[in-house]
Amino acid sequence: MYSFLKKLTNYEKIIILIIILTYIHNLFLDVMAVDAAQYAGISAEMASTNSYLEVNEFGRDYLDKPPLLFWLSSLSIKIFGATNFGYKLPSFLFLLFSFYALYHFVLLYYDEKNCKKMPF
Repeated sequence: MYSFLKKLTNYEKIIILIIILTYIHNLFLDVMAVDAAQYAGISAEMASTNSYLEVNEFGRDYLDKPPLLFWLSSLSIKIFGATNFGYKLPSFLFLLFSFYALYHFVLLYYDEKNCKKMPF
């Protein structure tokens, strides 16, 4: 699984490590943006009322966004409590999964000899 790390230079490994540590550090920072705070409130309300099929904000229907973010965040809030970490963990795990999927997509559809022909 970690065979791709053998192909990277030390400089690239340091950059990846810094990026991952930055994301891990941000898991514990307060939610600041207006939308993120609103979504965290909706997820916390969904977790407290156990109403997973209806997305509500302050008791009124909220129909602006698809509910997957709210479902995952409310499940995480149920497990870890109503904290910044509990709200942000599903997004972070999805980010790691996306990197993993992108890496395997590139391995599947691109080979080294075709990449060397590219001008960039």
